[in-house]
Amino acid sequence: MKCQEPLSDPSVDLCRACGTRERWFDLAISLGPYEGAWGELVRALKFDVEPAVARFLSSRMADYLLNQEPLGDIDVITYVPMTRRALRQRGFNQARLIAQGLGRRIHRPVARLLRKVHETSPQSRLSARERRRNLRGAFRSIRSIHGKVLLVDDIFTTGSTVEECAHALKNGGCEEVFVLTVARA
Repeated sequence: MKCQEPLSDPSVDLCRACGTRERWFDLAISLGPYEGAWGELVRALKFDVEPAVARFLSSRMADYLLNQEPLGDIDVITYVPMTRRALRQRGFNQARLIAQGLGRRIHRPVARLLRKVHETSPQSRLSARERRRNLRGAFRSIRSIHGKVLLVDDIFTTGSTVEECAHALKNGGCEEVFVLTVARA
């Protein structure tokens, strides 16, 4: 019901993660699975530096939000931040590019609401428990905002990143935090 994890038993409405610990986000949705085309697009954006992919992905996100209306009205869009060092290495923040395109398409403001306060190990090499520990306290709210916030990122794997971001946003005054990612790993 919260993270949209596919469940094998239709009579169950919570996955193990949502049923055994508190989730700070109110709902997390992904456009599709990481395996296949969605993952290829994310990898092209992040590693082949293809900014046109961000325009395409934000367009698909906008179509989904406008046609399905899964979140109702949102007040502001934000994105998962990177440290300055990581931003210099990559040259851009893919989540920011997607969020900005999405904001233009659905006519909602995009604001930088979070800051990543310390470097973390790459998440891809860590277990779920190590990911949570790695990111604990890594994000801070830099601006107080009330209402519904849409947090944009590229991939939802264990949810550790968006969980920490949602925690920081709610500590900063956000009433509801919805997550929209391109792909679900």
